[in-house]
Amino acid sequence: MLVVISEHYRYNKTMDSEILLPAVPPPGGTLGPVVAAAQKYVGMATSPNTLRAYKSDWADFSRWCKEHRLRPYPADPATVGLYIASLAETHKVSTITRRLAAIAKQHRDHGKSSPCSMRYSAICEVMRGIRREKGVRTAAKAAISTDQLRTI
Repeated sequence: MLVVISEHYRYNKTMDSEILLPAVPPPGGTLGPVVAAAQKYVGMATSPNTLRAYKSDWADFSRWCKEHRLRPYPADPATVGLYIASLAETHKVSTITRRLAAIAKQHRDHGKSSPCSMRYSAICEVMRGIRREKGVRTAAKAAISTDQLRTI
């Protein structure tokens, strides 16, 4: 991932490495503590479990693309749409959504725009169809009554 803190401070991070390394700072390096703070916050932005899941999701997408002789990076929205359609029978909507997030993050971290944006019909319409078929609307919970609240 390439996180640009300013023009002079860049941090490189990939899904394979969690080490952030600063670029060459400008002369006079008075921003050392600020750079350290920025590095700390970048490291805290995503939980280790989420990073592990994203890494696994990216590997699955890459494997699927290789199987079907498609390019995983930079991916075409149509490729991603086909991939998520292939997941619909065996995966929950939440898992498919996380896979989209992992693919988007991989592209964003390498300076490419996300092929997973809902502005693409290949993604938006496929996800709408999957949600409609699977019926993922959350069940509403009954509100607590006044009597129940008084007993608490």
